[in-house]
Amino acid sequence: MIGRTEWHRRLRRTPLLDYLNEQGLQFGFALIRDPEQVPFHFFYTSNLSLERQLLLAEPFDLRFPYAAWEDIEVAYRLSRRGLRIVYEARARVEHDHATDLDRFAARQERAGYCAVVFRHLHPELGSFVGVGRGGAATAPLAARSPAARRAGPGLAIAPGEHAPALGIGLPVPLHSGTPARMARARGGRARGGQR
Repeated sequence: MIGRTEWHRRLRRTPLLDYLNEQGLQFGFALIRDPEQVPFHFFYTSNLSLERQLLLAEPFDLRFPYAAWEDIEVAYRLSRRGLRIVYEARARVEHDHATDLDRFAARQERAGYCAVVFRHLHPELGSFVGVGRGGAATAPLAARSPAARRAGPGLAIAPGEHAPALGIGLPVPLHSGTPARMARARGGRARGGQR
């Protein structure tokens, strides 16, 4: 069973927060059509009740470099084993993670790298994920620190390197101008004063 996740009451509610909670970019409670038959991609671990034995049989995959898509991936595997997800809106928790457009954009970038991992684990769901056969960009330079590279497979690899545990190569580097382009689109400056 999944329950409803609300923003913590101490956070100032904004239209952005409401949208993220209801329309599927962080959560998607307004998109749940049948609370008795919820699709696997609504498996929000922020408010979840599940038999322990199920996760022992199908544990979280540790190859996801960030907290994104790992819950949907385990739900996909569990749903193939017959898991039925129900939604109980009265079971509520408060999500205490302040966010704004910049934080959300950074979260979505991390989620994108995790979507590539999901796509490589489950190529049959490529169109669902929106990631084609060629994969997507490698992690940004900040994520590819020497410690991250030593940590092993995943997306903390340099362009052209291979992630042996996943059996994938991620050849396309992230364009270095991306933060500046995003900032210009918002009418501001990127961190460090870049335009």
